[in-house]
Amino acid sequence: MKNLIRFCMLAVVMMTVSVNTFAQKAERRQGGARPSAEGRAQQIAKEIALDDATTKKFVEVYSQYKNEMRTLGSRSQQGRGTRSDAETKEAMKENLDREQKVLDLRKKYHEEFSKFLTPKQLERVYELDAKRPGGQRPQKGGRP
Repeated sequence: MKNLIRFCMLAVVMMTVSVNTFAQKAERRQGGARPSAEGRAQQIAKEIALDDATTKKFVEVYSQYKNEMRTLGSRSQQGRGTRSDAETKEAMKENLDREQKVLDLRKKYHEEFSKFLTPKQLERVYELDAKRPGGQRPQKGGRP
């Protein structure tokens, strides 16, 4: 009888610990969500100490920039080792086309940002953007 009670108590303790651990993981996932482009723009504007009027313009342009970047999608990683030569060639062409579109978009928005930011502020924006969620990060594995 004592062993049965001990076993039940142990089971209750184990269930309590596992439920608590699961709840903490769920909290982390919710808290770790990437902020919106507008939220990142507000953070960057605060870090480079923009005035209210410039912040408003920056948030608007930065949000447009990030949304357009998002619509371009990411590089194709699908079935990398299992593609035929023709599929690999086509995927490489698509990636190069995408990279050209990204470069064109960056040039376009560089001109937009240059209208109301100084070169030093713009340089700092690029640095901060690279460190923020959604910023440009190096690809895993590198390129050939």
